Amino acid sequence: MDCRGPLDPAPVQRFGLSENNGFGERFMEPVHDDIDQRAEELEQRIGALGQKCCLRSAMRVARELRRLAKAERRIVPYLRANFHLMNLAQGAFEVDLGVETAIETIALLESEEKARQFQPDFPEDRYYYTVHWMSACAYDNLGKHIAERDGYNSDGVHDVINEGIEVCRRTGKLECVACFREYAGDVFLAANDLEMSLHHARTITGMTPEHGQVDRRWPAAKQIAVLLMLNGQLEDAREAAVEALRLAGSYHTPIEAQTSTWVLLDEILWLLGRPEDLETLCRGAGCPYDPGAFPPEDEAPVLDLVRAQRDAVAACCRGEPARALEILAPWDKRLQQLNAFHSWIEVRLRLAAAAQLAGDLRRMKALAEPLEARVRKAREWQALARLRGLLEGTMPPAPVPMLAPATSGPFAAAGAAAKDTDRQEPPSRIGADRAGERPGTQTPEPPAAVPEVEATGPQTPMTPAFQRWIDQFRQAEGREEVYRAVLDEMLAVRPEDVSEPDDAARLIYLAEHAARLSNRAAEAWRWAEPFARRFPQHGTTLNVLADLGNTARHEAGEKADEVVSIERLESLFRASLDLDCEHARNFGRAGFFYLDLGRRGDAERCLARGFRLDRTDSPMALALADLYSESERPRDALAVLDMCLREGCEDPRVASQAGLTAVQLARYDAALADF
Repeated sequence: MDCRGPLDPAPVQRFGLSENNGFGERFMEPVHDDIDQRAEELEQRIGALGQKCCLRSAMRVARELRRLAKAERRIVPYLRANFHLMNLAQGAFEVDLGVETAIETIALLESEEKARQFQPDFPEDRYYYTVHWMSACAYDNLGKHIAERDGYNSDGVHDVINEGIEVCRRTGKLECVACFREYAGDVFLAANDLEMSLHHARTITGMTPEHGQVDRRWPAAKQIAVLLMLNGQLEDAREAAVEALRLAGSYHTPIEAQTSTWVLLDEILWLLGRPEDLETLCRGAGCPYDPGAFPPEDEAPVLDLVRAQRDAVAACCRGEPARALEILAPWDKRLQQLNAFHSWIEVRLRLAAAAQLAGDLRRMKALAEPLEARVRKAREWQALARLRGLLEGTMPPAPVPMLAPATSGPFAAAGAAAKDTDRQEPPSRIGADRAGERPGTQTPEPPAAVPEVEATGPQTPMTPAFQRWIDQFRQAEGREEVYRAVLDEMLAVRPEDVSEPDDAARLIYLAEHAARLSNRAAEAWRWAEPFARRFPQHGTTLNVLADLGNTARHEAGEKADEVVSIERLESLFRASLDLDCEHARNFGRAGFFYLDLGRRGDAERCLARGFRLDRTDSPMALALADLYSESERPRDALAVLDMCLREGCEDPRVASQAGLTAVQLARYDAALADF
């Protein structure tokens, strides 16, 4: 229910289409002697049903339109039927249908040859106009369905974002970049980066739509309320949900916006212990609560699900966690059967929380173990963090597992409002314009040819050797013979001589540095590879080994594949990140590896995670900013650079790039602060 369709009414009228096509409320008299009129009648029915959130019924009519268009070989009605199907399938959890339909639609939009195979004499003006307005929507739908099936931080989702933005640029639909920005916020939420997710949402809520543009402020405002709730800031979440309710009428399907926001606000109020405030707050927002506005059961499964989740929260708040388990268990099974992985994560988290509140710890662990395995595989770090809080007892028990303790309400820990040490930086302060509050930037010392912190750490059997080698690096003054001598000593160390995995990782890290400076990376790679067999479960060892292999490939040039294959290095990087999802530099090295390969989506995912774990890492911040700028996301680039500076980064390149980006965006206050 996210894409509205044509934005410019003039071409619609020029090509003989109804202005209300897809989302109109009026019905045309059926005229069955003309295929186009029959198709338009069906579209009017789809639109009217969609406005009422009767998604199942609308999908039945869309299928009827699709059959008609296919039988009569009419490409434009067929594409429009596909558009409605893949759009409506989001709210019905018809994930596989949505993916298949989006892929077919993209193929027909991007290949005139395929379109002519469907209809050799298609009307060119209508087809090309459809290509113009529908292409970005098709990519948006593909991304949404892949994210629902595999998770928002899974392989492929970042690629769809970048490809979709490129399509927006190619077709001139730059206003649709907001669509990809919108669920880029979900990507960062899945990656447990509330700051960047909130930045995305606030960027959209701050945009006033121009005439003819779709108003996307409501979903962004609702996202802010969800983020604040997950961060335990329930009072702020309540205020944000009320603001979202004020914007609900501006959304292209107001009933969907109003009903889902009523449910979210109700859930937050239950968590606050004030469910009786619902009707008063709704009236104050100019959107009185109306139970009769909800569609019949199973017409809009997405609304049925959020209501079930709200009912489970209410049951827990009434001291009836067993009832919450009864409510959520059927959804847990249903969503798994539908491959709706993203929605299933939330249900399973809440099921485990209800089991904890019921005192059934055995059931809680039985629910949590398979969830942990799946979210790790999908890199859903936010879900993993919430699950850890649940299992390790670091978060107070609550019907909605949170990332930080609730600061108010019956589920707040004693004194939680005063304890900020375990809390992420309050999202209410993230992304605000606070010119002048940054630490001043200073010019650092010129970088020395000395490895950084990964060569140091806790005392281990090889610590004295490491310190000796680092001292030699400091004294080398660029002399290659020193690097070669140091590397000779390192290569004399055999895997069986190393007892600690941390020593193996530091040894390979230092060897990569020495090998790069003495042009012996291929030799170092052959020596280091056996360490992967010695310590196959140590993520950093595998990661620095892969980085050494990448250096060896660069050194070998055209003979790189004779040294080590890209596939081998990628398998090492992937294994390292799966083994340790909290190591910032491991993600950074993987990100730069993918950048070398030109795989920008994978690079963005890794660099974003690394930057989330270390906000002061200037190479990652600069690389991320470049990726965002090159994909028409300069505001995201500025946000990354700004966060890096606020956290105390003193790299002048970050300040300089932030200042230039701020000037490009006419953010002159930020530019002055950056310079």
